[in-house]
Parts: sequence; structure tokens; C-alpha cells
Amino acid sequence: MSTAHHDHHPSTNNGHSNHHHHKRGAASTSSVLSSTGSVSHKTSPSTATAANLDDDSPEESEPTPTTTATTTTPSTASNTSPRNNSGPAKLSASYSFTATSSGAEHAGTTTTTTTTSAVMASAASGSTVLGPDYFHIVTKFYLGLPDSKIEPTKGISRAEYLSEPVELPMLCGRSVSTYPIVPVGSSGLKARDGEPNADSFSAILYENRALIAIADGCNWGEKSQKAARNAIEGVMEYIPGRTESVTDLREIGRRLLRAICEANTKILSNATHMWDAGTTTLLLCFMIPLADTSDWGAVIASVGDCKAFHWNFATHEVLDITSGNRCVDLRDPGGRLGPYVGQGSPDLRNLQLYYHVCKPGDVVMLVTDGIYDNFDPVQLGNTPRDMGIDANAWPQVPKPVVETTKKAFLAKFINDLYSTHPVTPASMVNVAVDHAIVTTTPTRDFMEANPGQKQPSDYKKYPGKMDHTTAVAYRVGPVDFSEVVGGKRVPVANS
Repeated sequence: MSTAHHDHHPSTNNGHSNHHHHKRGAASTSSVLSSTGSVSHKTSPSTATAANLDDDSPEESEPTPTTTATTTTPSTASNTSPRNNSGPAKLSASYSFTATSSGAEHAGTTTTTTTTSAVMASAASGSTVLGPDYFHIVTKFYLGLPDSKIEPTKGISRAEYLSEPVELPMLCGRSVSTYPIVPVGSSGLKARDGEPNADSFSAILYENRALIAIADGCNWGEKSQKAARNAIEGVMEYIPGRTESVTDLREIGRRLLRAICEANTKILSNATHMWDAGTTTLLLCFMIPLADTSDWGAVIASVGDCKAFHWNFATHEVLDITSGNRCVDLRDPGGRLGPYVGQGSPDLRNLQLYYHVCKPGDVVMLVTDGIYDNFDPVQLGNTPRDMGIDANAWPQVPKPVVETTKKAFLAKFINDLYSTHPVTPASMVNVAVDHAIVTTTPTRDFMEANPGQKQPSDYKKYPGKMDHTTAVAYRVGPVDFSEVVGGKRVPVANS
């Protein structure tokens, strides 16, 4: 994520400036903070910790959201909570953060209502709806997940992959930069712009389940890279030993939310001062077989604008599971971990839990915006009239129309992209990454041939968005560990 996401802490700018050298487009919008559940905000001398989530404590009491299901109406959950000026947003009624601050103790409580939306998964409004066994839930509360049992963990060991390229029959991960190679200073030496790569990903494979995580550090620089890696490390340190004995779907959702707390803790605990820490988006996907059925569940927790796509083996359709988590303004990720709002709390505006049913043989792919921004009609040089809209320029088009148009375009574009390719984890990742590289080639060539000049604003001639670009995909179903190569082998806790 290299596009400008303006930090707005009033008293400091150390490390918060945005320095995307190739940005083009509308001015950035300010962040709007909303809350979920009943929250409490505390400040203390210690670095961030997750409160009220001790693993041995009784289940927390949370409001049970209203859940409705339909097999015909495509939809996504929307966050209608008002702006809260009394304190930062929290994960839910039972989740809170404690952040480093030099100020006095401050507590604020606010209550909002969030409706759980349980809807049929659909590639876009008006597109073909998947079969009746495929359904999709968006919620902010783990109690909004189905009350279902999952299969116990099988096998004697797991394989862990942390921020390393991997290509296996059941798993593939790849991360590149599409920025140009340009001169550095007056030395005449050249280096790739935007370094270091601020994307990070990880995966944990079991015989019958998997955890995949992806993070996109906000802005450029070592702080952003460190924030993304710290978030991934926090998840990898917390999840495995605390989920291997879990056989309840809702408990998996709870642990994923706690893992987001731990990721935020890791980011802050590795900074000398709170505001020295970077910020990052984060998306976690736990793939688990459901008990007494051949179905698998994808439980996803997300803050920010990373996306999860589902390729359906039976229909060959690709679905954006996380549809609606991206703002119209490409420079606003909608949320992030690390110090960003108030006295150093994370921005949790678009924190969501997703639940999506898959079948063995399906493929789930997680991506950063360096992938899917190159599925965007504006970035690809389409004018409003090209899209059937009566307007001369995109700023003239109402935001709801822009959002609807982009969702429909993305759905068709990504389905067309994979319609002529046999889909495996490797092909799904490589097609997406290679598309981003090829699409941005004219812009990259221009910047390399004309160092120091501004990036051209003609999207038709210079399409796409250069960025750190990452995709990781997993084939749903049992894993044959004889095909698992590399990674760190760790004994399974309950083996």
C-alpha cells in the first residue's frame, strides 16, 4: 500500500508523512472513526495489550446479533455507526486495547448497533448466484458465526511459512514490487523505488486445516515493512497453539479477533516510542473442515483493504469474499493496525469477520491492493462513458455509483482473467501478479526513462497502479504432507 493514507495525530509528524512519489488522482479524504459494541479506552505506561481475552477465562458475554439468511439477494454488510469522538473504536464489547500514552487515564464508553448480514455469496450485484449450499456471513461479532462444529486437527506436525516465496500443489505465495528502478542521489547508482517491500504474508499448513495471513504496511519505508512483519509475527506466535484443540467454529472467530489484538501489540511493543511504530492492514483466513459434512469453512478477520477471493471448482466462478471493504478513495484503506487515532489506537472502522463455505478443490486467494487495484476500471483507463455512465470525468460521478460500478467491473474482470486458465494455487497467484506487472509496464518504463519527472496522468496510455504486490493462495481440502516441501516443521499440540 503505497498510496497516500494521511495520518492525523495532531501533535506529531515523525514518520507519519506520506511519500508516494508517483501518486495521481483525487485528494485524500480524512479518516472517520466508528465503534462497535460497548467499549472502554485506557491509557497506561505499558505498550499495547489485549484486555479481557485470557484464554482460560469463561466465554465473554457479547450481544448476539440478528442473523438472517437468503439464497437470492447478493449483499454486503455496511457499517452505519456514527463518528465517535469520545474514544477509539474497539474490536467488540469484549475486546479492547491498552496503548502507550503520556497523558492521564481516560475512559470513554459508547454503544452502537451493528446488524449481521448473512447473505448468498455473489460475484456482483445482478450476477449469477452460487448454489444453495454456498453462503456467506459478514459480522463484527464472533457470535454471529454459525454455531457449528469443526473437525479436530489431524497429523503430528504443521508446516509454517513466514514471508518467504512458496509454491506447492496446495499453497503458493509470491510478493513483488512493480515500482521503477531509478537513480539514487548523485552517485549514479540505481535502486528500485519504494523499497523495502512493505507487504508480508505467512501460512501454516496442517493435514486438515490452514491459516493464511497477509499484511500491507501503509506508506513506504522500514517502519511500514516492520509493522506488516510484526503483525504477521504476532499472529503466527498466537494462533497455532491456541487453536489446534478447538472444535467450535465460533471459537475460531474469537481467536482470530484476539490474534488481531496480538498483532497490534506486537507492532507497538517493537517500537521505542509508540508514534515511532508504523501502521499496516491485516487479513487472516482460517480454512477448516466442518464436522459431519464435506464442506470447509473460511473464517476471515480483516482490518484494512486486503482482499480474499474464492474460486469455485464446480462453477469456475471467482467471488470477492471481502466485497465492500475498500473505500472509493484508493488512498484510504478503511482501517489499520498500529498507532493512528486518538492517543495511539488502531483504526478499526472496517474491522470485519467473514464466513464463507467452500468445497474441496476450491481455491482461496488473499491479495494486497497492488493486485486488485489493477482490476480497477479507472486505473485501467476507462472513462465514465466507457462504463455507460453519463459523465465526462470520474469526479463528476456520485460515489455510490462509482462504488457499484467498480464492484461489478472487478467481478467481471477477475472472472474473465481466469476463464482461460486451469486454476491451481500457483496459476491463480501467478496470473494475478503477472497481470499487475504487465499492466504497469508502460508507466514503469516511462519513469525509468525519465527519472525525476511526474508520473503521467493519462491512464489509457499509462494504465495501472505501481505498488508492492502480493498474493497467496490455498487449495481447499486435506493436505498430503508428502507434497509439503520447506517451511518450519512444528509438532501439533494435541498429537
